Amino acid sequence: MHMEPDPVKVAQTALRHGYKLSTFSTPPKNGLGVSIAVGLTSSLSLEPTLHLVKAALLYADHVTLYSIPAFVFQSMKQLRAASPDQRLDLLADFMPLMGAEEYSESLSQMKDILRLTKGLKGLPKDVLVMREKFERLTKGLGARMNDAMSDQFGQIHSQELEKAIRSGLITVQPIGNGNMDSTMIYHFLEVLETITQQSANLPLLDEQSKKVLNSGIELGLVDRPTAAAGSKHPSVAADFIERLPVVSSDMATILDIRKELTPHVKPFREAMIGFSRDISAQPWEDDFAKEAELMYHEKVSPEIQRIEDALKSNTAFTRAIAALTTPTTMAGSTIGFGIGQALSVSAAAIATPVVGGIAAATKAIKEHSDEMRRIKGNQLYFYYQASKK
Repeated sequence: MHMEPDPVKVAQTALRHGYKLSTFSTPPKNGLGVSIAVGLTSSLSLEPTLHLVKAALLYADHVTLYSIPAFVFQSMKQLRAASPDQRLDLLADFMPLMGAEEYSESLSQMKDILRLTKGLKGLPKDVLVMREKFERLTKGLGARMNDAMSDQFGQIHSQELEKAIRSGLITVQPIGNGNMDSTMIYHFLEVLETITQQSANLPLLDEQSKKVLNSGIELGLVDRPTAAAGSKHPSVAADFIERLPVVSSDMATILDIRKELTPHVKPFREAMIGFSRDISAQPWEDDFAKEAELMYHEKVSPEIQRIEDALKSNTAFTRAIAALTTPTTMAGSTIGFGIGQALSVSAAAIATPVVGGIAAATKAIKEHSDEMRRIKGNQLYFYYQASKK
């Protein structure tokens, strides 16, 4: 009897087989790198992962991702490259999940047939028919597994993570040895210990990861991290960026905004480093969120309002246009270039309003340019622009 498979068991099966086929890229070493850790909740939803990834992509040069849902997702992708033998092994594990244990013996026989007839020509018709049936069966296997996991990952979320990976700005890293069992929590603790103490990248943990790390510390399974003060600023930045509507944008929009705001990100990082020095708690400690909240309301929000007010009050460009289009200036221009000496107006009388208007406009344009340069030089201009996206 066939049944709908348990998504968690499908994930376990996919992870175990996909991990054997997976190759994981080495994260870049140049620039500001952030290592994200996302723990496992009651589901394999990619939404929490993507939320943090988007914030990190706007801030860091590259992102290394340790996420159990993303790890399962990446492993499932690798199953497309499985050999016939590997697909048979996967199918043997997958069929019982579908309530089709009776196929196990047939699969074992098929594997023997494939092994013994590999590379041979002139095979009997019944063997060829069996091979064709197998091909049809295994070709649809990936689709069946993807369908079984669609409710867990979510189709849109899967596409979003795929775009992020294809951008080359993010690398998904393995967690443990590919077994999604009780040992995975210990492997995840090892990851947390590494990225909070030994990694060249700076740590960025979601709420679930913070709980796991703190529990591990309390139970004596990992040492309490002694992260340097300078490692806090990605967590401060993510806390602020996650407040913005922009993190709800699709991944393509995030990547476009990242490119557009690149000239302003370095001063923003300097501001975040400065703010992080005034926060005593570590990012995984309970008081961190409270201190970041206080910092936002005391320093960030008022400064964003000042940028907004400065932009609204910068009317120099409007004055420049007015100076060039006043009736006196326009009249002088018409007389000077239209009928000239045919009118009984002196050259000085003609030139004075024109030159005066141009001079006033030039001065106003310079004032406008200087003011815009000052506004854009604000360390939080990046954040202000991101808030408008």
